[in-house]
Amino acid sequence: MPNGTAMSVYLSNENTKKYLNSILGSHTEQFITSLTSLAGSSEMLKNCDRNSLLACALKATSLGLPFDQNLGFAWAVPYKNRSTGITTATFQIGAKGYTQLALRTGQYRYIGSMEVRKNEYKGRNFVGDPEIKWLPDDERKNLEVVGYMAGIELINGFRKSIFWTCEKVEEHALRYSQSYRKYKKTGNLNDAIWASDFDKMAEKTILKSLISKYGIMSTDMQKAVISDHAKLNINLETGEENINYIDNPEIIEYVTGEEQKELLEKYGVNKVTKTLDIVGVESLNKLTKPDLEVFKNIIENEEIKTNAKNNKNI
Repeated sequence: MPNGTAMSVYLSNENTKKYLNSILGSHTEQFITSLTSLAGSSEMLKNCDRNSLLACALKATSLGLPFDQNLGFAWAVPYKNRSTGITTATFQIGAKGYTQLALRTGQYRYIGSMEVRKNEYKGRNFVGDPEIKWLPDDERKNLEVVGYMAGIELINGFRKSIFWTCEKVEEHALRYSQSYRKYKKTGNLNDAIWASDFDKMAEKTILKSLISKYGIMSTDMQKAVISDHAKLNINLETGEENINYIDNPEIIEYVTGEEQKELLEKYGVNKVTKTLDIVGVESLNKLTKPDLEVFKNIIENEEIKTNAKNNKNI
């Protein structure tokens, strides 16, 4: 259906409603009412491709996260293709969403991310973690933001924190967000969430990076990381989900042949193949460098679980 179709009409379509009933059951009507209201809350969402917006809402529902930008857990960001004129919804998860998913694992004692202001960053300790001395709120509120930090502590005592300067965060935004690069050239805020809400995006990005590399990742967390920033589409007949990173298609970097060989030698064909299925990637040739750490983390978490289970059975 075209973007001009009212969301209420699209959701009431026989095929759409049949699919929603199959996965939501008695909650279908409540879901339709909420999404219809949300779709009409802004001109950009009102004009979004209906399937992509529906897919974003269903992804948030499947993860148990509120789907509303004002709440900061998960939401849709409209992205307009200038050449086709079509506006699609891309799925976004905030720092609060990642925090919620992490806490549900029961493995985190502490987790958080925050801006770091002038004179608070004191360098790094002997393992390279940042040393930060927080100033009182009344002193720090008017000081310049110099970077962002994220930290976790697991129930087993493992602790890790990371710090990115503002320059490093902006390098990330420029590299991975086409809309932000356009904003830097034109000053147009349309679709550029990095420009309109830089602090929140920075805190979310550094927390996501920390969890992906060092945290315990549940199945829901893995799905969240893979779906974040993507356009999602659902085949309403088969339920098959398609993921497309439309905000930055021209600079996608895939793992090299040498990296593929190292992964196979380290983990074996069976583990690599199984993990590719979880990530939703057809083959190692299609594994992107941004997803490489997530890929490794999934395998290593599965190995930890297997070893723990084997030790328990001895």
